[in-house]
Amino acid sequence: MTVFPCQDISLYELACHCPSPPAPLQLSPATLKSVMASLIDVLIDQELVTTLWVKLPATPLWQEDLDRYRTCLGGSPTLCSFTTEVPATPILMEPDPTLVKLILAPESHLKREYFLLAIGAKISVLALAHQPRSVRLPGEDLTETHLLATLPPEATLASQRRHPLLGFITCDPIVIQEVLVGIQQAIACSPIQTPPPPPHRTWEAFFAQHQPSVTPPNLISLLLTRQVQRQEDIWRQLVSNRKQAETVELLQRQHESAQTEIRLKDELLYMVGQELRTPLTNMKTALTLLDAPNLKVAQRQRYMDLLRTACDHQTALINSVLDLLRLDQEANQEPQSLHLSDLVPGVVSTYQPLAQERGIGLFYTVPDTLPAITGLPSWIRQIVIHLLHNSLKYTPPGGQVWVQASQQGDSVVLEVRDTGIGIPPDEHRHIFEPFYRLRQTQPQPEVEGAGLGLTIVQHLVQRSHGVITVKSQPGEGTTFRVQLPIGHP
Repeated sequence: MTVFPCQDISLYELACHCPSPPAPLQLSPATLKSVMASLIDVLIDQELVTTLWVKLPATPLWQEDLDRYRTCLGGSPTLCSFTTEVPATPILMEPDPTLVKLILAPESHLKREYFLLAIGAKISVLALAHQPRSVRLPGEDLTETHLLATLPPEATLASQRRHPLLGFITCDPIVIQEVLVGIQQAIACSPIQTPPPPPHRTWEAFFAQHQPSVTPPNLISLLLTRQVQRQEDIWRQLVSNRKQAETVELLQRQHESAQTEIRLKDELLYMVGQELRTPLTNMKTALTLLDAPNLKVAQRQRYMDLLRTACDHQTALINSVLDLLRLDQEANQEPQSLHLSDLVPGVVSTYQPLAQERGIGLFYTVPDTLPAITGLPSWIRQIVIHLLHNSLKYTPPGGQVWVQASQQGDSVVLEVRDTGIGIPPDEHRHIFEPFYRLRQTQPQPEVEGAGLGLTIVQHLVQRSHGVITVKSQPGEGTTFRVQLPIGHP
């Protein structure tokens, strides 16, 4: 046994200077807690009465295993615990003689160490952890309640990595004997001398009768098995907690999405009500004027045209709202593999008569060799319908409208381009908003829509996992570009 003068000694350094020192590992507080719990489990299962030397945070989380051990073995084990907290009045003896509280010197090296040492007739095991000085943070106060006391084992991995510990577990009697020497020196340097448990009169006598024994292989095997089981339980709990956290996060996102959808629907309903007022007011005004006496034929015709325009506007508004409702109903349908060449030509052909009537050239180019996209046929048709309707509405007679499709990388691009009146750049970001209409240039009253066409297009493109952009300048026409991924699941 090595003999030292009366001075404080680091137990970790004592163990590391043994002829065959244990190999230290970097540990988290959770691992240290798990090792200590596994050791207590083996002591309880095998009903091994030992003397425990401990220095642990004085919190219920870290003390519960010690209490469990003493309770299961009827209070027989002797527990000698170290603390830096000096009592206000000296305590000559604990009410329970098997419980001994030892006060460390203010500058004790053991303040940076945590350990559980069990010594009995059939077993001697030491679990020890040390906080290196290199990880001390600026202004950090390493007191008994710091570090492990404030960092429970279930703390986040990031928190535990910020407080690394170096430690080991050993059953080597030589290493344990050296650690016992350090414990005896710490007791000798204590500012308050606590008597040993009876019937011993001196600590020298107590240590003389509590020497480390050789731990048999079967107990070492039990300890390793229990630790593996505990680590497996911890891993399963972590996986379960992670899945629960992912589920909670998913539910939270779904809740936020539902709340947003409800808010948007409320806003849309409010705007629909506001929009319905205008045609209703116009119709009421026209009907009132039609009842006027001595009404001339030209005036009557003008009021009838006003009434017809208001009815058309209201019909367009109701149809657009029904289209939005149908989108919600189709959202749960299974997407299909689609080719634009099977859908776009049919839609364009239905608009050819309208284009000819207005004196607008309507052309399309959709190669049959384009790869398939994934979506609903009704969605793609609605996208083309609303974009074509928008282009024809804002293109004057003599203009042209083109519908073109091509492959660009991993996407199929559908473009609807016209030579119409164009859109000012500062209004580009507003044109997809419900009921928004261009401020500077309005379409002709007989073709005025409800203001929901581009809103519907944007919703359909997003649900198809695509992107829609616009390029336009006043007097230079407009190009809407829809980019859809190839074969998106």
